Amino acid sequence: MKKHTYRKSLQLMCGTLLLTAMSTAQVRAQLNPMGASFYQNQYLSNPAMAGIDGGIKLNLHYRNQWSAVPGAPVNYALTGEFSLPDKKSSVGVNAYNDKAGLLSRTRVVGTFAYHLPLNGVSESLSFGLSVGFMNDRIDDSALNGDISDPGISNFNNKPTYIDGDFGIAYTSKQWNAQASIPNLNSFLNRSKRESADIGTYYAAVSYKLFEDEEDYGYNVEPKLAYRGIRSHSDIFDVGAQLTLGGKENKARGMVVYHSSKSVSAGIGMLLKSRYEVNAIYNSPTAALTSYTNGTFEVGLGLRF
Repeated sequence: MKKHTYRKSLQLMCGTLLLTAMSTAQVRAQLNPMGASFYQNQYLSNPAMAGIDGGIKLNLHYRNQWSAVPGAPVNYALTGEFSLPDKKSSVGVNAYNDKAGLLSRTRVVGTFAYHLPLNGVSESLSFGLSVGFMNDRIDDSALNGDISDPGISNFNNKPTYIDGDFGIAYTSKQWNAQASIPNLNSFLNRSKRESADIGTYYAAVSYKLFEDEEDYGYNVEPKLAYRGIRSHSDIFDVGAQLTLGGKENKARGMVVYHSSKSVSAGIGMLLKSRYEVNAIYNSPTAALTSYTNGTFEVGLGLRF
């Protein structure tokens, strides 16, 4: 009897931990997106931005969240953008992995974007659609408990499901206005997927106050973003980026305040118009200040 009770208790504990990990991963992904998505790599949040600058761009981002907490989340994001010969179309690949404790979530989508010129080469209206897959898995090799628990095998046997994003953007030499719908699977099948903390929409607008492309030019780009999240208060993001330098080498710094009562700050360098490196720190939200020291993010980029 005691053995049976112990087994039931262990199953209940494992189930509780798994549900907690799943909900935590959803909260992290939506309430605290990659800091690079605001300026350095906007393709992360909007498929319409894929290939908008022309050429080929590769970006790799790594983020370590809440390092003071055991089993802290670790995120990887890899994007590739390729402009097609017609100079109006582009394709991209956006891969993301989120590991938190025993739970690992992987999402890979392919993107097609079309950039319609409006008034010369400096103004365009872009549309983007991403389609791919997402799956969740539990690392049973690291499980400290009953590996035969049916809840674990049932979770890992869940089928991979199709997901995607849709976005639109207006860009000119100074303006950048965009909107996107992430997680199309959840958006189109709300009755089937009732998970909370899922992103429902994203909108942002920015304007370059100064534009000077001489060797020692600079510009300042304030930005206002608005993120809708299911079953959670919507979040405003207000920030600015300062860029220094000419066409070949640029240095930049950004600060973004989030209405979730956290701040993102980062610096970056673009060398010889090809090599890019960024570092971003995001302070913990007000509710987590006593438990963690925030998140650290680094990014590497290559342009052709």
